[in-house]
Amino acid sequence: MTIPEGFDPKQAHLVSHWPHDRPLNACRFDPAGRFVFCGSEDAAVERFSLADGVRTVINGGHQTWVCVLAFSKDGVHAISGGCDGKITWWESAAAEPKPL
Repeated sequence: MTIPEGFDPKQAHLVSHWPHDRPLNACRFDPAGRFVFCGSEDAAVERFSLADGVRTVINGGHQTWVCVLAFSKDGVHAISGGCDGKITWWESAAAEPKPL
């Protein structure tokens, strides 16, 4: 991961806390530093905006645990892999991401 210009880890602080019913299996910052994506045992992918803390729950890509997350080189797409054997591509910044 490339650290975004101007990012200072000494200034890091808790912005929001979202309790989750099931364990998170994977979390990744997008390459541009806009979002954190998380995948969990409830088959959902969640996107958290680092600018305003908005949480978007993304459903429809997996039938079981989301085990791995990655991004396309340009950061336009998030890629999730599930224990169901599916690999799903998502448009990272879409208002309501849907599986591609």
